[in-house]
Amino acid sequence: MKPQTHHDNEDVEVESEEKQNGEEIEVDEERLPSQAMATHEVIRQEGEKELERDAMALLWSAIAAGLSMGASLVAKGIFHVHLSELPGGFLLENLGYTFGFVIVILARQQLFTENTVTAVLPIMHKTTPGNIGLLLRLWGIVLAGNLIGTAIAAWAFDVMPVFDEPTRE
Repeated sequence: MKPQTHHDNEDVEVESEEKQNGEEIEVDEERLPSQAMATHEVIRQEGEKELERDAMALLWSAIAAGLSMGASLVAKGIFHVHLSELPGGFLLENLGYTFGFVIVILARQQLFTENTVTAVLPIMHKTTPGNIGLLLRLWGIVLAGNLIGTAIAAWAFDVMPVFDEPTRE
């Protein structure tokens, strides 16, 4: 039995003129009017791939992103405990907030706030009920997964003795 890919599921396919004509999205800068148009088409192509991804792959990636965002809380807490006495320590402490985002970006995980422009571009190109449904499906799965991941991280921080009391506070 071959593994299922996002293209095996016929009802999870973005409607576009290129697909109707059996063509690929043109992304060659030399064949398009401008570099901006080429960039737009690359982002639209990525958006279509995101909209067509398997639901379980999206969910697990979103849960992982929610867990990764827990790293922001950990880093901010550790920085707060160790830098609060320094002048301007609050500025450095707030850099801890970026740690989770960096992990999410490097691991290419699904974070709800990241799925705005890329996934909307194909819908703006061809607005159909099916495409809007795919966008709502993507957003729903990713938001649910992110909430599950952050809930698991919050639970783990609460019940596991990972941090000393000053850091927990």
